[in-house]
Amino acid sequence: MLLTRSYQVELAMRRHKAATCAASTTANGSASGSSESCSDTEAVVVDRILSYYRKYGSMVSCAVDLRTYVGQLSEAAAERLLAGLRQQGEELVAASADAPGGKDGSSGAWTEANTNRSKLRALRRSVCAAQIRDDLGRPTLTSCPMAVQSAVQLLDLYGTARPLQEGLDERERGAADELPCLAAASLITAAALSPTDTAAVPYLLAAYGILSDAVSIRPFGAGMRIALSAIASLLAAPAAAHAHMTKLDIKNIQLDSLGGHLLLPPLIAWPNPPSSSAPTTGSASAATGGASAALSSSAASGPAQDALLQAALKATIALFDDHAKDAGETLNTAYIHGMYTKVGWQLVVVGKGRLVT
Repeated sequence: MLLTRSYQVELAMRRHKAATCAASTTANGSASGSSESCSDTEAVVVDRILSYYRKYGSMVSCAVDLRTYVGQLSEAAAERLLAGLRQQGEELVAASADAPGGKDGSSGAWTEANTNRSKLRALRRSVCAAQIRDDLGRPTLTSCPMAVQSAVQLLDLYGTARPLQEGLDERERGAADELPCLAAASLITAAALSPTDTAAVPYLLAAYGILSDAVSIRPFGAGMRIALSAIASLLAAPAAAHAHMTKLDIKNIQLDSLGGHLLLPPLIAWPNPPSSSAPTTGSASAATGGASAALSSSAASGPAQDALLQAALKATIALFDDHAKDAGETLNTAYIHGMYTKVGWQLVVVGKGRLVT
């Protein structure tokens, strides 16, 4: 096993799974323990996650490193993790309040720079905590006002980043670039919770506005650009979606890997011909984010829309087929030059092709 910074979390998770499997076998396949409490082995996993967060929470990769493990936690373990994050947040606030403003005789410029670095580290820890909560599915948004309030809180935190990043090159990653995406996601949830498609559209527009404002300052934020492209697709604005994707200058191998993900929003929102259309209710309506209303007027021309859909699907297949022709050669070249990350991506492409066939 390759030892990474998160190896202790990995080992704790493996022990927990082994213990769970052994307990299930002993109980003849029945689940042992109570779902309302956190088992001892899973409690260790949570403790390891919190320890990792305490040490690396100010790093951009922290939440991504922990995502795999956070997503496997039970409800009881998730609550334990949330409580631990709150406690560490309170300790951080207390430590910041007790910190001196600078020693006597110290340079004012040095003190200001040191303070900004401390604030950036604290901000990064708050952003990481917000990402972990999102991976846990928290907060649970059950109404449009709750979703809007969640977005407002995230944007308030995002606002604190701007004065700390003055002079930062626009191509550099910002300390809080993840927050606009999380805020937009909350508004997308509000759109899904809306009683009608018409009521959902303003939430989609608000999400688009939040991200547009963010990329005006951080124009190369990949996550924000991809989210903007998806929302523009849902709002039947293909030119805007194309403009955002063009700004990213995505390479062919990345398009092959992300193509299906990027094409999902426009395909969901694509207007169906009247002959094949059917009322959308329940979870299917929520999945579209309420965007079908924006397209209902164009759905009248069934044959024309069907022809456009067929053309879009053919172009998509052509993209994948074109790259598949060169997949073997690029795989061999990447391996020869020791570019093993690219080898991994190529194997994903090859594996996908085998599954299709």
